[in-house]
Amino acid sequence: MHKLLERQIKNILGQGVISEETQRLINEIDTTYQSYDEDHVLLERSLELSSKEMVEINRRLKEIDRVKSEFISMASHQLRSPLTNVLWNAEMLVADDELGKMKTEQRACVEAIYHAGRNMTELIRGLLNVVHIELNDYTVKPTKVDVVKVMEDELLQLQPGIALKHLQIEKNFSEDTLPITADESLVRIVFQSLLSNAVKYSPRDAKIKIDLEQSSGKDEIVLHVSDHGCGIPESQHHRIFEKFFRADNAKNIDTDGLGLDLFIAKSILDYFSGRISFESKEAKGSTFHVSLPVKGIKAREGVANLDAAGAALKKSKIVKK
Repeated sequence: MHKLLERQIKNILGQGVISEETQRLINEIDTTYQSYDEDHVLLERSLELSSKEMVEINRRLKEIDRVKSEFISMASHQLRSPLTNVLWNAEMLVADDELGKMKTEQRACVEAIYHAGRNMTELIRGLLNVVHIELNDYTVKPTKVDVVKVMEDELLQLQPGIALKHLQIEKNFSEDTLPITADESLVRIVFQSLLSNAVKYSPRDAKIKIDLEQSSGKDEIVLHVSDHGCGIPESQHHRIFEKFFRADNAKNIDTDGLGLDLFIAKSILDYFSGRISFESKEAKGSTFHVSLPVKGIKAREGVANLDAAGAALKKSKIVKK
């Protein structure tokens, strides 16, 4: 570097000898470049080491996630059977006169046990679904799905809650809505998420509007669910599809939620190559929009199915007041 710089300067000056001052500047520049080269080598080595460390850290984090997910899955499965037994016996005590008529206080205690067990069952269901979504190991079995029938089924299952709040359901289901190729259980989970939230966060005597139609290009089914509930604070819109996130005002209305339903719904729609979006104003209500492709979802073998809310629970004679 030093000799090359000298030659270039001599050529520029057009003389064979350069001054002491110029020589001093050349030496300083040369020293600076040598220092730069050394620093550059050190930086490259540091980056190489950092890259290797990051790869190892990332590997360890993935392993921790895998172990965590497997633990949650194992613990959840272990809890499911005894909880199902508790719920079944609680319902038998309330519904079966052959076991003896209970006093009002006794019935209230059994109902409290039942509803606590049901909340725990739903928590376990949500956690297991999240585990299989994160491990990407859930089964997908595409069939022809009548989305109008699925929607009617889900509304029927939610009827006790709808009746309790005296909610008005406005349904606009297009007659030319064709079946889609999808996994019916996954479609149910998506519909369930939007409908149950609309019912849960709507005030008494409110209206819920549901539009279900085919897109103009006939390649998608489009769903809109509108409510006049608590809405979502604008400052929290960007977090609404995050795992375990619940808006502040929603926590005041229902303390039992986990904040998993919308995360699960979006994850399923991502696999479907579907879409979900929303508009919402706090204290005014929300409208959620879902688009499902008519065909194209791929079958996949997995270790488990994602579960919709259990039919046995939804059809229970014990209604939460």
